[in-house]
Amino acid sequence: MVTAGLYSEQIARYLNFFPLKQLHVISFESTLTQSDEELHGVLKFLLPHSTIANEESQLAFPKRNVARASRFPKLNEVIFKSKLLSYSTKSRISKKSLVDLKVPEMLEDDRKFLREIYAGENQALQSILGKSFSWTI
Repeated sequence: MVTAGLYSEQIARYLNFFPLKQLHVISFESTLTQSDEELHGVLKFLLPHSTIANEESQLAFPKRNVARASRFPKLNEVIFKSKLLSYSTKSRISKKSLVDLKVPEMLEDDRKFLREIYAGENQALQSILGKSFSWTI
């Protein structure tokens, strides 16, 4: 569903009700590459008069985002509904059944299709926000 990536349209709807200065937009990629700066920027935006926004923050974005799925989802469901086991025991059992999910490579035809669709969209978003994003497809 490519319409979910039409961010300029989504931002434009917000701008019908709020001025741009009341929006703070960051990219997921920037939270990975500039996490401290982005977190500080979010705190400063949300709490402009707070001392926490102007101090060195002890908060941090997660260092990694690991997608995992259970090999036995129904078993995990039964385990977590059980009233006989403690939460820590349930968690320990559940973690044993997790497997890492591998992200498949994108087909070159799909990549070309998305580049064509989003090329103008990325320009529109950057124009609205006055902010450049280093996205590549």
